[in-house]
Amino acid sequence: MPLDLNDYLQLTPADARAQLESLSQRSTPLPGQRQVTFTPVETLLSFGASFRVNGHGFGGANIARVPAPIPQLARLFRRSSGSIIRKMSNLDGSSPNGAKNEVLLALELTRDIPRYLRLYQTILLAARQVAVTDEVLTDFLDIVPHGEPVEIDAFFEVDMIPDWQVEQAVQIELPTWREKHPDLPIGETERLAVTSQRIGQQRFAKDVLANYQRTCAFCGLSIDAFAPADAATGVSAHRLLIASHIKPWKDATSTERIDTTNGICACPTHDAAFDQGLITVNTALDIELALAVRRAVDHDQRIAHNFGERGLRTKLLVPGEARQPKDAYLRWHREHLFAG
Repeated sequence: MPLDLNDYLQLTPADARAQLESLSQRSTPLPGQRQVTFTPVETLLSFGASFRVNGHGFGGANIARVPAPIPQLARLFRRSSGSIIRKMSNLDGSSPNGAKNEVLLALELTRDIPRYLRLYQTILLAARQVAVTDEVLTDFLDIVPHGEPVEIDAFFEVDMIPDWQVEQAVQIELPTWREKHPDLPIGETERLAVTSQRIGQQRFAKDVLANYQRTCAFCGLSIDAFAPADAATGVSAHRLLIASHIKPWKDATSTERIDTTNGICACPTHDAAFDQGLITVNTALDIELALAVRRAVDHDQRIAHNFGERGLRTKLLVPGEARQPKDAYLRWHREHLFAG
């Protein structure tokens, strides 16, 4: 029987448990053998993976290098990683070959992201109830920590891009989206494009914070130090760090906007100073202060607290295995934003 939209949007805990249990009884298809239809649980988890992985860069020769959670989902679903990547492309609206029902589902899921996140929580909680452990299906969206759902209002807090900038970018890219989906009303196509921008920014922010090990590269503030209190009290420390663009989002190309090497993990104070050109970083990763800040440090203890030798490192803190900021972005910031 063909699946209805309500099979996805009104997924119950009992439905999720039954579908997850059925996966354990599924055998991996032989090469060339037709795969079974994706269940709602598989489809919804594949959609969620788009918040963590840009699947467009993987396929063929490099599919073995696709990052988490794709390989984990492939093992759970008894499918290939490539099949999940294709499902993700259909669901984010970027594939012109996606089935009509998948585009309709994508429109519904993007219409109300908080509703999707609640469905995701339903699936994760159901998984734990049927002994699908974190090793088998990890909480890759980080909204069911310790087996308990958290408030989802903060999920997009790392997305600091103003709506007008997103709208501006969407208008530039809208003709391409219209070519992919000529039968969709313009308003629906625009919503797919807007959501694509927001999801891309989510991936960028997550990757930048992970690249810097959740530590401000300017002062060394680490939100991992709050982890014990966070687990015990439910207090969120996510707002303490921001994925700051070196070359600002509004000035960057679509590729530069999601390039991890165009990002620096920063606390709100140093993020604001960097965005306004009060501090910059040279290609040797030395942190430099604008003249106005240097003068203020000498005369104001409050400024010195954040920008003096105790509050600001002399060199950007980049973990040993991290991807360093690209020189081209650092030069752009110095030439176009730094107050000198």
